[in-house]
Formats: sequence, structure tokens, C-alpha cells
Amino acid sequence: MKLPVFPLSILLTFVVPAAVFSQFNNDESLTGLQRLENLTDRWIQLELDQAKALREWEIEKEVSGQHIAALEAEKSVLQTQLDTVNSQLTSSSTLIAELSASLDKERLLLDRLEAALPGIESRILAMEPALPPPLRKELASTLTRMKENQGAETTSSVARRLQGVLFVLTNMERFNNTITINREIFEENGTEYQVEVLYWGLGTGYAFLPQQNKAWILNATMEGWHWQRNDEAAPAIARAIEVFEKRREPGLVSLPVNLKGGTE
Repeated sequence: MKLPVFPLSILLTFVVPAAVFSQFNNDESLTGLQRLENLTDRWIQLELDQAKALREWEIEKEVSGQHIAALEAEKSVLQTQLDTVNSQLTSSSTLIAELSASLDKERLLLDRLEAALPGIESRILAMEPALPPPLRKELASTLTRMKENQGAETTSSVARRLQGVLFVLTNMERFNNTITINREIFEENGTEYQVEVLYWGLGTGYAFLPQQNKAWILNATMEGWHWQRNDEAAPAIARAIEVFEKRREPGLVSLPVNLKGGTE
């Protein structure tokens, strides 16, 4: 058990009286009554001093207690802040680890994509002759860059090359889901014709020569577009073009299709 600690003033209060009493008792010039009065006055003074010292000690103890309480409160706040910082550091470390793992996966994916890009570009370039001429014209600059990327010393970034691939594939899908009318020059047996061509997606087309009522059915091949003369289909092809260009009221139009070289 810890012993109480008292201020020095209180300790002196209990130590001094013995010396004082001795001083008063040794003064033989005083009568007994004077000695008693002096001792009584001194005793009262000592009691007052002791009470004062005790009050001061109580005040100091209260102030010290308040100071200790304030320090404990500050310590609690600091501990809370420290716990919060430690929690944030732990969360940050976890997040950094997750980001690092994600970056590693993305680098691996990027490496695989970079390795696959030349093959994807080669397949697209191999399809170039089979693309409808209007679409091929739209993609001309992108296809030219793809050809330049085929060399081992290409300086194009993976992102730029991937952007080119996506641009080609997106426009191929768009063209395949729409009907496109195009004016073209077609040569047959040494004679050039300016014809109207209706492209039905990526693989089929219909050409019509209004002045001479001639018609062709077009099919895409890996070597280019195959034109097959079919003048019997001219009225239907002409009607389809007029409906699409809103020069005729909408209506059902039956168009022939080439299957393995035949017409149906």
C-alpha cells in the first residue's frame, strides 16, 4: 500500500511545535500564566497553519487530479487516433496488395494480347478483298496501318493497334446489320457500267443498270466480289433500291440469292 504524500508545509506543522514549546518553557522570566497564554496562542496559530496547509494540499490534490484526468483523456484520444491510423495503414496495405495483384493480371493479359495482335491483324487483312467496296474505303487508312504493323520493327503501341482492330470489327458489324446503297463503276467484257449497288450485309449485293435494265447478283469471296449477270432480277432489284431510297412506297420485295454458284 502506498503511503500518502503530504506537502512540506504540513510536515513542518508537526515538526516545529516541539522546538517552539521548548523555547517557551526555557524562558524563566515569564510567569506560568504568561507561558500558558503564549503556548495557547502559539497552539491556535499552529492549528490555523495546519488547517491552511491541509486546504492547500486538498486544492493541489484536486488540481493534480484534474490534470491527470485531462492527460488520461488526451491519451485516450491519441490512442483512438493511433488505432484509426493503424487501421487505415492496414487497409492501405491490403488495397496496395490487391492493386498490385490486379496490375500483374493486367500485365499478363496485355502480354497475351500483344502476342495475339499480329495474328488478329493478319486475319483481318486476309478478309480485306471480301469487304464491300464502300466499307473497304471507310477502313482504308486503318487497314494501311495494320499492314505497316506486320513488320517486326513496328512502333505502334498495343493500345493503338487494339483500337484499330476494334474500329474495323465495329464497322464490319455495323455494315453487316444494315442495307447500303452505293454507286460504282463495273467493267464487264471490256465495257464499263455505272451501276447502283445494294449491299445486304457483308456477303451479298445486288447491282442494277437503269438505262439498260441490266442486273447482277454479287457474292463476297476471299479473292474479291463475284458478279453474276441476272437480268431477270432487274425489276426486283430496281424496286428494292427505290424502296430503300424512299422513291417508292414500302412493300415486300423478293430478291434472288446465289447458293454455291446457283441462283434461288
